Amino acid sequence: MGRRHAGDADGRGWQGVHHGGAGDGVCHDAGTGKKVWSRDYENQPQWGYSGSVLVRGDLAIVATGGKGGAVRGLDRNLGTEVWTCGSDDDSGYATPYPFTFNGVEYVCAFLGNGAVVADIKTGKEVLRIPWKTDWKVNAATPIFHDGHLWLGSGYSTGCGVYKLSVQNGALSAKEVWQSTVMLNKFQTPVLFEGHLYAFDERAFKCVNFMSGEQKWKRRGENGTVVLADGHLIALSEKGELFVGRASAEGFEHTGRAAILDDRCWTVPTVINGKVYARNLERVVCFDISK
Repeated sequence: MGRRHAGDADGRGWQGVHHGGAGDGVCHDAGTGKKVWSRDYENQPQWGYSGSVLVRGDLAIVATGGKGGAVRGLDRNLGTEVWTCGSDDDSGYATPYPFTFNGVEYVCAFLGNGAVVADIKTGKEVLRIPWKTDWKVNAATPIFHDGHLWLGSGYSTGCGVYKLSVQNGALSAKEVWQSTVMLNKFQTPVLFEGHLYAFDERAFKCVNFMSGEQKWKRRGENGTVVLADGHLIALSEKGELFVGRASAEGFEHTGRAAILDDRCWTVPTVINGKVYARNLERVVCFDISK
């Protein structure tokens, strides 16, 4: 499940927009906890929804899958539908991803059978990239960089980069490379200075975004990673946290500690020098500023 928060332009306060694993969409006033609106969706994938709501201005965008619109742009203040995109597409597990190309803002939804790109203002579908993965587990968030779009998933599928161009008001995508150099079952890479850093099913890796060349890898189990001040903050699925500078030349940790146990698949959050992490039962906070 996921949530995004947005402040009202008219000063009414902050709202939390939430999309639960069973399809419950709800908006609460963050100050009072009062429910503002709610919606229910019944097209959840096999393991339930896991993508967050994307809030852009007055839009709350959610990938629901199913007939009538696999991607929905909602008025975040009212919960009413502004637009829908895609029909009868199965939901994936990724959060809708915004990017701007040639002065136009788009949203990319990584659904069960592929990526769908829409004009974020109108919801008009402008591009579709088929992407088949076992059990339709497309969970890693797409990444846009310098006119190129990255997609990746796990099992035997791998990842690839597509060069975008505009043709007659629509987008087209030309494959630059595709390989199994990264198998991102649920782990979204971070992009820093032209390189992708991520755990995949086999190791912790650095891969060149434009070429797909693997620069280095450190063997280990699944995990997640975030970037802060040029440093990678990584959490293995067994609960080991380690920190080190992001570099395509290699990785050396400057801090390392076991902070949790059991399965840790949720991406850590870093704010004000503190890292927040959780497993299925506990949430912990550690100061990493020193």
